[in-house]
Amino acid sequence: MTSWCGYEVPVEEQFKPAIASLLDLGQMAADRLPPTDVELVPEPYGDRGEWAISVRHTGRTLGYVPEADAQLWAGVVRRTIASGCIPTTGARISGYQSDGLEVWNLNVSVFLALGESDLALPVNNPPAVPYTLLPSSGSVQVTKEDEYYDALLKFVPRRGRGVLFVTLHERPVASPKSKPIVEVRIDDECIGQLTPQMSLRYLPMIRRLAERRLLTASRGDIIGSAVAAEVRIYGMKANEVDNEFLNDGIALMPRLVPEQDDPRDYDLSNMLPLLQPLPPVPWPPAPPEPPDGSLVRFARGRYNYVAVRSGAHWETTATTDWGGVTPVMSWRELATPTRKFEYASGWTPVDPHNDPRIREHLAVVRFPIDGQYVGAINIAEDRRDEGYWYTTLTEQAEQRLSVGCGSSWSQISRLGRFIETPTTWELVE
Repeated sequence: MTSWCGYEVPVEEQFKPAIASLLDLGQMAADRLPPTDVELVPEPYGDRGEWAISVRHTGRTLGYVPEADAQLWAGVVRRTIASGCIPTTGARISGYQSDGLEVWNLNVSVFLALGESDLALPVNNPPAVPYTLLPSSGSVQVTKEDEYYDALLKFVPRRGRGVLFVTLHERPVASPKSKPIVEVRIDDECIGQLTPQMSLRYLPMIRRLAERRLLTASRGDIIGSAVAAEVRIYGMKANEVDNEFLNDGIALMPRLVPEQDDPRDYDLSNMLPLLQPLPPVPWPPAPPEPPDGSLVRFARGRYNYVAVRSGAHWETTATTDWGGVTPVMSWRELATPTRKFEYASGWTPVDPHNDPRIREHLAVVRFPIDGQYVGAINIAEDRRDEGYWYTTLTEQAEQRLSVGCGSSWSQISRLGRFIETPTTWELVE
């Protein structure tokens, strides 16, 4: 597989809650999960067909590999499963809420590091004896492969290229004047060597690991045909590794079952429970609805709102339908899974004529009109006396009371006989 996450998984509506649960998308913000791995799990017995491959993260299904590509990857994932392992790959998971979109239409994306299926698994198994695997680095060309064609050509895949494990060995010198050489082997058969100069860059590490009775292994690749082939290795050199690797770098990589021509021939019975489709993750339920007359505040992008419960619905300071916030909303619409808001749990009276708190940016008040509470928020940033207030009054109520969507404090104090401001806020969860 590749390290570049360039393969996009189609996101279906039913999997958006699972993806959103991994992210922090409150306040209409964008979020990206740190680099992570996902599982590729075949689901041949589900209702998506025998080639279905789900993309999973921490017990959640995030989506499915499209059918055409799933069939290409069936051999890779089933061989890995049959070997007792769960195939994983790197992923980039992100999401955001853009202006004017409801939470149920979140923009979320999942990109995988898939690369080409032909290069996802090595053509050979790791060594059967204790070894350590060198961390990846730039490529180094193996030389003199032409002297070992009989051994090398049998490792060339049918497709002409593949990835593999090689081991590096110090070849005994023929005479004291001979330069030490690193021999490159596949399945303990010599297929070439490194140049004398490059050998010197690996030998100190090979000798140190040999003292610990460990072979030095490296990732490599092979390109060739029935008449010629070449091998490159991708292991760090002695000057690139640290002491932690030299002291602790024991590799325990699983061995794969033999490759099958038909992916359906792999025995998956030992991992059968894993292959069952997972139920979709639902949106979390709304928190308990505060009682009638309660006031909440929340942000949506660069805008701030308050809402007051008026019987069976909530009236907000929104003047139109923007960003999923409307003038009148149900509790379910207001308490969407990605919106965080606070509940005013304590109140104190306001002096309508001389109270410095009302001049603060985002000051909040409430007052009763006709037996129902009305809320208001001051969006002015310059602490002027009149402020610039948006109220939770509906359009019809504004017309009846002769106030506009952007009211002054004089208008607010005229409307409200008993005005309060919150003293404490609690996060609604």
